Amino acid sequence: NAFTPQGAPDPLALCPLGVALFHAGTRDATRALVESVTVHAKRAIGQAAPALVPQPGDAADFVLLHDNRDVQSAACDPSYTRTTIKAGRIVARRKGEVQFEEP
Repeated sequence: NAFTPQGAPDPLALCPLGVALFHAGTRDATRALVESVTVHAKRAIGQAAPALVPQPGDAADFVLLHDNRDVQSAACDPSYTRTTIKAGRIVARRKGEVQFEEP
């Protein structure tokens, strides 16, 4: 992660910190936080970056956050389970799993 050279290399992991530090839990504020680590970060390194939500005709490059219902929930608690789509193809999957053992 070029913007935070310490910690986890997950830009979305910065969003809950932003929510806490800036008291930014509103729908508009959380959208701005997610855009800052996705769309605006992409533009900062010289890559084309369409809107946060892909529109018809956009490149099929996006990440599905399986356990988030909207942008606000993604900013407050980003889903660990994800599927990454690049050029319309699944290129990565990450799955979180919790198991409880019998005592």
